Amino acid sequence: MDKRQWALLEEAREFLNQANEHYYRWVEHMLTISVGALTLLISFQDKFVPESPRLLWCLSGSWLCLALSIAAGAIIMHGRYKMMKHLGRKKIDVASEPPTGPSVEAVNVTGVLLYATIAFPWLLAVSLGLLALFAIVNVHSGT
Repeated sequence: MDKRQWALLEEAREFLNQANEHYYRWVEHMLTISVGALTLLISFQDKFVPESPRLLWCLSGSWLCLALSIAAGAIIMHGRYKMMKHLGRKKIDVASEPPTGPSVEAVNVTGVLLYATIAFPWLLAVSLGLLALFAIVNVHSGT
């Protein structure tokens, strides 16, 4: 492999690392916001839910989606921990062997982690949509 190919490989690796860091930072922020939103929604439900609410299932669905998004976010973050631990161990193994060429580690995301990664943003979006629908339908019209 020539110097140009090495440089391209390093550049690609740097882009992937940056993309991963941005994604996991976003997941951390959304996880924090979800926990806070669910806590506030449940704690102050007597303040914002009218006595005879319409489409109460929207509020319940929003809470459920928020709870599921929290679980999915926790799975994603735990998956990141396990992946980094695995890659760290692989690097230790590789360091003890003489290098034979570039090594690109591929970690397949499967099972629960794959579903959590797909579901997380959708659960957040559905939760927000249901909460907005509940709020719009139950806004007092002033009459």
